[in-house]
Amino acid sequence: MLALVRKSESSLHMRMYAVALDELRARWRDGNHFVGKDDIVRWSELSGLSVTDVLDKLAVELASDFFVGFLGWEFVDNAANALFAALIDLSGDEKLEWPTDFDEFYLAFDYSEMRGPKDRELIRAFLAKHSQLTG
Repeated sequence: MLALVRKSESSLHMRMYAVALDELRARWRDGNHFVGKDDIVRWSELSGLSVTDVLDKLAVELASDFFVGFLGWEFVDNAANALFAALIDLSGDEKLEWPTDFDEFYLAFDYSEMRGPKDRELIRAFLAKHSQLTG
């Protein structure tokens, strides 16, 4: 029974990522790089995750898709910046716990804007701590 609950939770989390990624891609195609706090809250409600966990989960999934070559550096960097702006808007909420995984992900891409690398090595150390895709 516990395995079934975990599988159900995992599928909700992946559905949240799929919805968020679809929305981000559609916006980027239209030239709209804005992500608002309402988006993060909606994704939180969809997945049953806290806002902090949504941002941490998005960080790992975006990094994983970048690492395997599914998403490009420019898209993920812009998404990281837009998500960080939404986080700043949310940070006035006293209930918000700072998403440390997301912060680490954001800082890796922020660093790469000036110093590189802009390839999968950029995120290898992050994924080594948070995912199984670093092979």
